[in-house]
Amino acid sequence: MRGVSWFSCIRKLEVQGGKLIPCDQQTSEAKESGSRCFWRVVLISATLWFFAVGQIWESTTHQSGLIAAMLRPSLDSGSVTVVKWSRPQSGWLYVLDSNFGRASAQILLVDPQQGSVMGVIETGYEPDMALSPDGTRLFVTCGLVGQDSLSIVDTGEGKVIGTASVGWQMKYIRMPLVTSLGLSPSGRWLYIKKMTPLETGIDEYSIAVFDTQTLQFVPDEIATPQCENRHFLIGPTDKDLQTHCGVTNTIRTIQLSPSGSLIGAKEEIELPPLKVRHIRGEPIRPLVPLSHERAIQSFWSAERQSFLAIMGDGGVWKIEPPPSQNKSALLGGRRDRQFPLREWPRSANGRTIFLGSEPIANTPSLDQVHVINTMTMAEIAMVRTSIPFWALALSRNDKYLYATSGLRNQTITVIDAANFRELKAIKGIGTTPSIMIIAP
Repeated sequence: MRGVSWFSCIRKLEVQGGKLIPCDQQTSEAKESGSRCFWRVVLISATLWFFAVGQIWESTTHQSGLIAAMLRPSLDSGSVTVVKWSRPQSGWLYVLDSNFGRASAQILLVDPQQGSVMGVIETGYEPDMALSPDGTRLFVTCGLVGQDSLSIVDTGEGKVIGTASVGWQMKYIRMPLVTSLGLSPSGRWLYIKKMTPLETGIDEYSIAVFDTQTLQFVPDEIATPQCENRHFLIGPTDKDLQTHCGVTNTIRTIQLSPSGSLIGAKEEIELPPLKVRHIRGEPIRPLVPLSHERAIQSFWSAERQSFLAIMGDGGVWKIEPPPSQNKSALLGGRRDRQFPLREWPRSANGRTIFLGSEPIANTPSLDQVHVINTMTMAEIAMVRTSIPFWALALSRNDKYLYATSGLRNQTITVIDAANFRELKAIKGIGTTPSIMIIAP
């Protein structure tokens, strides 16, 4: 039930009397987490550098005291307000705009055909979202660390119809890689990833279950020790829930009762590690080990006869279901590209997946979409986008692929998913458009 947090990584570099503790004098706990800890410290340093550059850029372009506003927390950082709304139509996009982690974040409702913003939901810090299967309810979480709240929005009326306290929801840094929310196939249960600090450097991972009918949380959270939940694998029924555990590099199966409570959990599938890659004979290691050195996405095959794991180098492994768990490489990895952690979209029949990649030496700058046949593991096509992107979403009829620009350009690129070519760019979409949900 415990894990090492980012802050504990920095603490392991602290010392008595202001001196660093040599490796041979560190505790066994420090040694065990040393490698992972080192790369997390590198990640934190890179993030702080990026934050500082962003502040300088904004101070020279906006000239309106935005830095002071960012450093001054909102008094109502977990509130959700619908300020503009039109009843969503099938195929419209819900676009999350974290606004670089400010309290002035928002969720935008976009008509991709007209290229217009049809709705605006103002949120607090670091929002996340999930949409009910019938599209009538949008679930929005946001708030300061340890103070997250859940708001339920009636999408037909554009009104907040309920709220609940979440507490220690698992947070992202400035922009989300994957969502921390998931819904059961019927829409009855909303799953929320949580990370609660127990003491300095020690965190407890769990999953909260929210009943969307009673608008109340199930009393007992699902403990997921040493998991650091990365993404959910949900379905095909409401009792089927699996979570990808980044720390143990496994898929953990969770058995739920009809009332949403835990029956049992077990480590079921072991995912293959990604070997260290080489460039010009020199070993290279990416900034984010858990995103690039292990599986970035995993799912059942279209026939549910085997398990497929997408690796950080773009390679694909097939894993037979327990008890055998035989592993075989179906698609070799790339030496010149890396495939970051995201929830890459698949076609309705599950036989095609769209993966984004970026040059190893230029991160983050996703500029290629790889279309992979999950049956043959052949690359059907590759689309090079004119604007770097952050995330992808596929229309429900598999006709259009949408790419948000993320850190730059405030753009959604529309791609013909059948003919693999860019169609247009929708500009003026928030500040940092990232993950998307397609309205049914």
